[in-house]
Amino acid sequence: GVLLAGGLHRLQADRSADLFLEKARDDAENGDAEDANRSYQSYLRLRPTDSDARSELAKLSYDNGSYENALGQLEYYLRLVPGDRESRRMAARSALLIGRYSDCREHLNRLMTGEPDAELLDWLGQCQVGELKYDQSVESYAQSIELAPDRLEPYQRLAKVLYNHLDQKDDAEIVIEQMVARNPESSPAMLAYSQFLQSRAIQFTSSGDTELAREKYEAAKDAAKASVTLDSTNADALLLLASCELFLNQIDDARDHAKEAQRLRPQASSIYRLLAGIESTAGNSDQALEWLTLGIENVSDGDREELVAGRASYLLDLGRAGEALSAIEQLRSVQPDSAALRFLQARLEMANGQWLREFDSLVN
Repeated sequence: GVLLAGGLHRLQADRSADLFLEKARDDAENGDAEDANRSYQSYLRLRPTDSDARSELAKLSYDNGSYENALGQLEYYLRLVPGDRESRRMAARSALLIGRYSDCREHLNRLMTGEPDAELLDWLGQCQVGELKYDQSVESYAQSIELAPDRLEPYQRLAKVLYNHLDQKDDAEIVIEQMVARNPESSPAMLAYSQFLQSRAIQFTSSGDTELAREKYEAAKDAAKASVTLDSTNADALLLLASCELFLNQIDDARDHAKEAQRLRPQASSIYRLLAGIESTAGNSDQALEWLTLGIENVSDGDREELVAGRASYLLDLGRAGEALSAIEQLRSVQPDSAALRFLQARLEMANGQWLREFDSLVN
């Protein structure tokens, strides 16, 4: 009787496991990652050494950006199948993305035993930056670049380390120039060059060196224009080009390029802020407000509040407190306790003289 009961229990468990696995695979195929994850977990509690199912769950988690869960599943899987290099790459990248740099390096050490690999060297450089080993990261990024000069990210990461952490700003610029020289037909490379030049221009502006700032803004404008020439649909390049032209007081060109960026990417809040800034600089306050209003209508909820707050602030700048009150109430309905709301409310009270009346009542 005991043997029969045990056999029935195992049979029932086997049937349950098969059902969980079937459901997990069906859910994954139908794009229901949450239910698929639950079913895989239930199945693996019954059959923890099924390497195929564990690999499937790991890949599902990885593809859906659940890197911590992916790493846990991959590390279990790699104890079962230690020679699966593709899964170990996923484990290394998952560890990198969640900031577990020592775990990442452990996987990289096992991967970097054959021919040099540009991507793995790039990941190693990122680990070293995360561990504040900046000099070592410079060497790793440089090796990655030499192996694959068409990969843009290592140039940018190397330049960032030189610029932000090693105070080698001129060397950082040389690295970005090398990226462009080696990738002359790449619109993203020209955009990255323009972004770097603009960051230098901002630095010179902050330090009061207006001549050098203008020189860098001109260079950033030229690089952004080259990026647009290579790819006329590059909205980021158009936006950067317009922002440089605005700084250089080239209002008509800035307006045209910002409008083209808005046509290509009508849900980007940054474009509406730039268009409002262009019209405000040109003295067209009503048109600036129209752009902010259009942006509020077009952008997603997460970005809308920023435009609502910007519109309210601009109305207060214009002395239009009544209209600003309406915008502030609109912001209150979605962000009832935000710092921006409190700041705008204080500005409105000052504009209405309420702060002075309250001060007088305290004094008297």
